[in-house]
Amino acid sequence: MERRSFLTAVTVGMCLAFVVSQLQAQVERTLTLHIPFNFVATDKTLPAGDYMVRTNADSTVLLRDGGGRNASFAIAHAALAPGIRKEAKLVFYRFGEQYFLYEIWGGDTAVGSQLLVAPGEHLSASNWPHTRIEIAATIRASGKEKKP
Repeated sequence: MERRSFLTAVTVGMCLAFVVSQLQAQVERTLTLHIPFNFVATDKTLPAGDYMVRTNADSTVLLRDGGGRNASFAIAHAALAPGIRKEAKLVFYRFGEQYFLYEIWGGDTAVGSQLLVAPGEHLSASNWPHTRIEIAATIRASGKEKKP
């Protein structure tokens, strides 16, 4: 019994160490991509276009279009994948004709960012079947770009 408790504690400790290391790896990640439709990020509707998306360790997300005319901040929490996600991408849910930004995956990690859901999204989710849409992104690190 004592041995089993010890093994369980070691396993849990190793899992926590892995998750913490992945969270620390997500300190700051900048992605660039083209979003071909208008979309909602938390509570703001943004137009289709080229975007820079920056995730920070403090759970904030900055979305800014290529021209700097449209920007939005969002609050997110960690999303855990069952394994390492190699590709960088944004995940949207489409309800009817509206698109909502849902997750941001920076690539090469099992930890992503999941945006907090705006109140209107609950209403949309209950009234419409939804479609999951993923758009590949390019990782920008230290002034260099890494294609997915």
